[in-house]
Amino acid sequence: MSSLAIDGPLNNFRRGLKLCKYNAAIDYQRVGSPQQLLPVLHYILLDYSPHLSSYFLDKFPAIAYATDEKFIETVFKIMRVEFQYLPVLKPNQFFTGLEHFVVHKIKIVSDLIFFCRRKHNDFVKIKRKQNKKSSNSLPSSSYQTRPRINETTQLNREDRLCLTIKKCFAQLNSKIDNVEASLNERLENLETRILLHEQHQQMVSCSISAP
Repeated sequence: MSSLAIDGPLNNFRRGLKLCKYNAAIDYQRVGSPQQLLPVLHYILLDYSPHLSSYFLDKFPAIAYATDEKFIETVFKIMRVEFQYLPVLKPNQFFTGLEHFVVHKIKIVSDLIFFCRRKHNDFVKIKRKQNKKSSNSLPSSSYQTRPRINETTQLNREDRLCLTIKKCFAQLNSKIDNVEASLNERLENLETRILLHEQHQQMVSCSISAP
């Protein structure tokens, strides 16, 4: 296999591992081996994000205790059902030797990383919107439920200060959510453009090197 054929997918693979903070050691000389790729798949689906692990364990509970063969079958099913992605390999081909289907294996894992990061960001956005609504409702609810001594009684200085601080935090959280959501969206767009560019470069390189 030429270096041109594997360089693009391998760069995407490394970038994906860095973005999802995968810190376990990988032997890149044996990257086509299932022993190198299975831990990555386990991490992405079950350890990378509490949102994702809860979601996948709820929909595909067997993934937690499946054999390696059943695990890969479930991974391929997740990619079809959740991401409308059809792997170019069959599950049993994922367990072929070190030199077989290396590029396809790396690409499948890289694409799963991309899809899972995007789904994780979607979960985070939903969670933050829920927290925003909850925090925005705190000041008014605390004020309305506070017992009144009489009709002319006003909140004392400490109460007013507490409400002001809560409002400030709610506004700050809202701005942080908006900025982070915007950055995540820009990052996803940039990753997509990089992926498409590298795929185009790979196709050009292959066409040039073809006899």
